[in-house]
Amino acid sequence: DNMRLNDLSNVKAEKLAVGKTNGSVNFLANSHSRATSRMADHGDAEVIAVKVVSLDSYVSIHQFEQISFMKVDVEGFESLVFQGAEELLTRNKVRAIFFEVCPDATRAAGFNPADAATILLGYGYSLHRITHDGGLKAVDIEEAENEVVTNWVALAPPHQPTAQFVPHAK
Repeated sequence: DNMRLNDLSNVKAEKLAVGKTNGSVNFLANSHSRATSRMADHGDAEVIAVKVVSLDSYVSIHQFEQISFMKVDVEGFESLVFQGAEELLTRNKVRAIFFEVCPDATRAAGFNPADAATILLGYGYSLHRITHDGGLKAVDIEEAENEVVTNWVALAPPHQPTAQFVPHAK
């Protein structure tokens, strides 16, 4: 509906999950809280089976050469997405990654709050937060533990931001 209402012809919606490997997963599709849908736990209601694809596979199938900007918000499972993007990250094919840092969701998913950021640092990405004036400020990985819910920006080498991000007014 959103794509139709906004007359978006350059967007393709797919019923896929992105993860470490290709396969399928049971997914909680809570009709009352769609913003926090996630992989299902045993005993969850409203569970559907969803095809999972690694980012490396998806990019290979669609023959993308470069990704300028990627948003990753998967309710604590960000590290699985990055684990499935080894080729992309090794070759710095993703220039900027905007990803959620939420220690509570990450721990509930079974990961350490710094895991996703650690993966990105291992591929040479630098970590930043967006400041109130739209600039970027470097963050230390240790800060992940003390966040509540925020987003960080990972930049591929070289670590020179070329543009300022200007957030939309609410």
